Parts: sequence; structure tokens; C-alpha cells
Amino acid sequence: MRRFWLVRHGKASNGELGRADHERRLSARGERDASAVQAWCEHQNKQLSWVWCSTACRAVDTATPIARGSDAQLVQLPELYLASPEVILATLQSTPTEVFNAAIVAHNPGLSMAANMMSNTLVTSNLVTLAIAIFEFDADWCDLQFGRAQFQQLLTPKSGHFRI
Repeated sequence: MRRFWLVRHGKASNGELGRADHERRLSARGERDASAVQAWCEHQNKQLSWVWCSTACRAVDTATPIARGSDAQLVQLPELYLASPEVILATLQSTPTEVFNAAIVAHNPGLSMAANMMSNTLVTSNLVTLAIAIFEFDADWCDLQFGRAQFQQLLTPKSGHFRI
């Protein structure tokens, strides 16, 4: 059984005049939430071993503590910046076969759309910042298709799931 997380980046700071959206960092709240998720990851039985993430600063700032807390390989992909559901699926399909637990840290609206398409279930109308939608499926990564995964759980910072 393979498991994957679809993770929206943490709360970002407001854009600065003259600075590109891609360069926005996490806000103080986003940094606190990312630290809490790192600690939570350290206590999970089914730890991630692979984390894909957008190259946007706020996504990297979110993915780094997740990867560190899971002792996972972190791979940045420019294609995940504002990616469509199809790009998110293609990225998961390219996960190395020896990996059983992976994550993608990316952006809305594509991430929320992908979450709803993975299991043909309405997971959420909007993944909030640092929400984690967890799915499982019983096949190789290359065989993953929309509608073939089983939705397991939706975790958010405000739900209290990341408290240790």
C-alpha cells in the first residue's frame, strides 16, 4: 500500500512591493505551523521518505521542516508552482518505485482540485494553508490515476492535529 500527502504551503507573508509572488516567504504564523508539523512528522509511524515541492519560497519553507521531520528526500520542481491537477498527478507518478510514502507541497487552486479528483470524493472546497490531505492506493506510482486513491484524512493546523 502506498500513501501520499497533498500539502498546501503554510501561511505566506503579504507580498512586498516589487517582489515577485514566487519570492514570498512564510508569515510568522506559517513558520509556527511548519515547526509544529515538523514535530508531528517526527512522531508518525508511516513516515514520508520523499517530498516533492514547488520552488516558490513559501513552499520550500513548508516542505523543508516536513522533510526534516520525516528524514525524507526533498526534491524541488519548478513545474509545481501553481501546478494543475494533471501536473500534480504526473509528479506523483514519477515518484521512485522504492518509495512508499511521499508528499507534494504546492499551491491552490490546483492542489485542492487534485485532492478532490484523487478519490472522486469532495475532500474540501479549499485546502487551507498547511492542510494535509492523506490518500492511499494499492498500485505502483506510475499506475496512479484520478479516482483510484482512497481518501484517508484531512489535517489542518487549526484542527489541533499537529499538537504533540
